Amino acid sequence: MELCENGSLKKWIKNRNYVSSTVDKNQSLQIFKQIIEAVKYMHSQQLIHRDLKPANILFTKTMVVKIGDFGLVTQMTREDESKARQRTQGTGTPTYMAPEQKDGSQYENEVDIYALGLILVELLWIFETGSERGIYIRRKFPFVLRM
Repeated sequence: MELCENGSLKKWIKNRNYVSSTVDKNQSLQIFKQIIEAVKYMHSQQLIHRDLKPANILFTKTMVVKIGDFGLVTQMTREDESKARQRTQGTGTPTYMAPEQKDGSQYENEVDIYALGLILVELLWIFETGSERGIYIRRKFPFVLRM
């Protein structure tokens, strides 16, 4: 297992939001590009992470992105999207779960893409508190916390 000395994206975002009132868009997009490449690789291996969130995205000493916590990873069914098997309901962190993940509908790797969108919001927006982030996400994406 590789040591990720620079902690998680959650910690990085929290520190950035604490010390800055602006977002370095280029830096945030470079980080996001690395995350996308990692998820793209996972999907090419027919895997669905199902718990992508800033706490599971880690940085090495040289700020290379690594994705961790593969405890909920599952295989894609390799079937037509319309025939994707029903998966475990409620698997993942509620804030970052796609609606179909919450309600037990059929899904494949698109649930990871949904989480990526929410992560991008956090990379490009400064929230002073966790509750402010929650309010913003519920207002802009009201379906996020639907149960």
